[in-house]
Amino acid sequence: MDNGIDYEALGVDRRQIRLVRLPPAPAADSPLDCALETFTRTTCPEYAALSYTWGSEASTVPLRVNDKACRMLHDDEEHLKGMKKAYDSLCRRSYWKRLWILQEFAIASHVSVMCGSAMLPYDLLLAVQQSAGRVREEIEKRQTPGRDLLLERLYTNYDSPSRSFLDSVVTRRARFRAEDYEGDLFFQVLTTCLVLERDYNIPQTSDPRDRVFSLLYLAADVDEIKGIVDYSKTCAEVYHDTALALLKQGNVDVLSYSQFPKEIEGLPTWAPDWCMPVRNPCNQGPWYSKFSASGDSDEKQQVQEVSRDRLSIKGFSVDTVKKYGKVWNPDWEKPLDREAALAFIDDIKELCELSPRVRANEELLDAVRVATSDGAQYGEEDVSGQLIANYIAEFIWAYDRLVKLVNPIGEDGKPQEDQTPSDDDWLVRAIHYLHSRRPFLTSTGFLGLGPSHMQEGDEVCIFYGGKTPYMVRPEKDGEGYGLVGETFLYGVMHGEALKGEVNSKTYILQ
Repeated sequence: MDNGIDYEALGVDRRQIRLVRLPPAPAADSPLDCALETFTRTTCPEYAALSYTWGSEASTVPLRVNDKACRMLHDDEEHLKGMKKAYDSLCRRSYWKRLWILQEFAIASHVSVMCGSAMLPYDLLLAVQQSAGRVREEIEKRQTPGRDLLLERLYTNYDSPSRSFLDSVVTRRARFRAEDYEGDLFFQVLTTCLVLERDYNIPQTSDPRDRVFSLLYLAADVDEIKGIVDYSKTCAEVYHDTALALLKQGNVDVLSYSQFPKEIEGLPTWAPDWCMPVRNPCNQGPWYSKFSASGDSDEKQQVQEVSRDRLSIKGFSVDTVKKYGKVWNPDWEKPLDREAALAFIDDIKELCELSPRVRANEELLDAVRVATSDGAQYGEEDVSGQLIANYIAEFIWAYDRLVKLVNPIGEDGKPQEDQTPSDDDWLVRAIHYLHSRRPFLTSTGFLGLGPSHMQEGDEVCIFYGGKTPYMVRPEKDGEGYGLVGETFLYGVMHGEALKGEVNSKTYILQ
């Protein structure tokens, strides 16, 4: 709808809302004629909340609002034929790409989806979304001829490049309305809704500030955060204030979502840019991570704003970057280039051979563990004691399998065993879903993976309260640091760096 409608600003203090009153039409083809009215939340009549989707500006239908002629975008209904086409077409609807509908869907008392003349109750939509998984489970239980073909057809029919948009909306409501749901904090809501999926699907807003504002009321701690809502602020100011609020809550690992290069100008290095395709941290999100680099330190974290764009955060230095290898940044939408993956491991192995911390004949094992961030997507939380032998054996087996996948014919000219290609091997997955990484060696021989834009001399540090180490770069003026990004440092991911003498210091990030 165009923006030519005259209306007064709402009285926020009076909790006002606008409602559209739509009287019955004289005939089915009569032009839409409605009135836009203002009410307080306590005195408003019963109403239905309608969500909407963008349409083409080239196709409109007439509309009158408060006796003023307008034009409303019109979206022709497509006739869907066949299950695959129908499901794919449903997933591809631009409606599901609107970030605002996550909140609209989750909070509403009752939800129905209208598409053309058809109306779909939420319960039926949820059943459609879950049906493929349930049918797959039943098929997999049966040892009958044709099972694999049936599974293949099931995957094909319920596969859509846009499926994650629909899934995120439907599952968010299911989670939000569950009886045992205790509420997610805003940090988790923000990251799980905005972080890039492996299909590169990103929900959209017309105003980049709404990438934060539209998710607030899905959070259990909304009362602590809602003060950031201010449309008089620039996008950079909103993202700055959001990051600062989360850090002051104690969410140190919001720093792992500050990735580069940023799209919004004027952001400090420590503030995530939610306009860019932010990816899941390579060491996993903090609620899934098995790491605890800052251990059980008694040192309390207190993030403070020193001045605009500059904050103080407590931690300690571990080492500095001495040498680094090639960039590893695979394309998630394509199968893993296994030869490139082996070259990546070999690159790390060469650094291992330079390290005094790596024991003789264990260079390959350590290289594989570094290449996978020590099995960040695989292993147990505690890999000590009796578990460690099995844990190490898994790394060696997985590497050997990868070699056989790349070279199915051995040196003797005979097929190697277990050469069936599989993208489900955990080593393949672990290496495939890294992004923008470089292997590196520190001055004292630590090995790790860090951001692709690292430089020699960058400092690896641990901030109290953080699950992962971070790389920072001293500013040229010597008065602060710029954040480089999250880092994996082999040998310090479970609090080992705190076992010796630690010289705490305050970092000024800008």
